[in-house]
Amino acid sequence: MSGAASHEPGGFPELEEETLRHLEGKSYVVGTNEYRLTRLVGESMNIYHRLRRAVFWATRISDGFEVVVKFFIECGFHKPPYFLQHPILATVDPHRGIFNRLRSTVIEGEFQALDAAEDVKGLPHILDRSRSSGEVVQGPEFEYPGGRLDIVAMTRLPGYPLNFFEGQLQLWEVDHVKGEVLRIVRELRQRGQAYVDGDPDKVIFDRRSLQSGYLLSRTRTSHLSSRVPY
Repeated sequence: MSGAASHEPGGFPELEEETLRHLEGKSYVVGTNEYRLTRLVGESMNIYHRLRRAVFWATRISDGFEVVVKFFIECGFHKPPYFLQHPILATVDPHRGIFNRLRSTVIEGEFQALDAAEDVKGLPHILDRSRSSGEVVQGPEFEYPGGRLDIVAMTRLPGYPLNFFEGQLQLWEVDHVKGEVLRIVRELRQRGQAYVDGDPDKVIFDRRSLQSGYLLSRTRTSHLSSRVPY
């Protein structure tokens, strides 16, 4: 399931965690379509939001279309050390609604950013979504069965994260990628979204087709109150 293609850069994927590799090969219904997970390419955990993210390459079973399926997984709460050391934070009930609202805000914010940029070339676009509000919950294959689960299927950008090509690109390739990233950022600003942080592993580049893309997430965007004229 996880064999590397011949043109794949060395070291890919670089995972923060890989607790969900056992899901490779499984199929999930997302929205109105069924998708088969082929490879885990990203996984991270945010203990403050009780939220695990997992990104899989996948195929849409109906036609074999290659996509990305992203999971937003509610996890059990573990208080970080400073919670336990602080006389007030140590008394916080982790099941209070504020934590659920924070997690929901993060998830919905990411979808809103993608929706706002649905016509921007070089960004992933939403194909299907299953929400945790009754449509789907975690099954026994997850670490918190019965917990909330959001799943989204998106178009898959060709290529690999730019940081895997460090020291390998020619100058004209670097200039090409810079130009494409600037175009995407400007188009985002025209749609009321500001990209607030630079991160090379969010830039996707395909050396064969010279296509460049951006993996947009809410943690790196913010809404602008008025449009910027460029």
